[in-house]
Amino acid sequence: MIKVKKVSSPEGIIEALNIRERVFVDERQGKFEEEIDEFEQVSEHFLAKDENGRSCGSARWRFAEMGIVLEKFAVLSEYRGKGVGKALSLEVLLDISKNPNTEGFPIYLYASPESVALYQTLGFNKKEEYKIISKKEHVLMIKE
Repeated sequence: MIKVKKVSSPEGIIEALNIRERVFVDERQGKFEEEIDEFEQVSEHFLAKDENGRSCGSARWRFAEMGIVLEKFAVLSEYRGKGVGKALSLEVLLDISKNPNTEGFPIYLYASPESVALYQTLGFNKKEEYKIISKKEHVLMIKE
């Protein structure tokens, strides 16, 4: 069973960043300097762990120009297709719903083609055609 927790300690955030580094830098050949950005300190970070307590996924949300953006979803390759992305998404959305400062803000994300179906089951709808973000196609989706 996957458990997702919000992390705010330096150790928790570093673990979330380590997951992102393994997925986006090691696996997908991105640049580490592009993975860490100026929004780390103003984002709410989440870490997914498997039944043995091993970290297997991470995500974050933050306030952005269009509302509240869900981003930086990363799931280790051996855990894909096992519900980690959905568990992360549900916990992130729950956290947003509990925060009184988020009321009235649109919630959106940029989804990779393989994750569009998941986000559609969570109430997100495609709003524009695919565009390239970090060398990969993504589509804007807004929660309705």
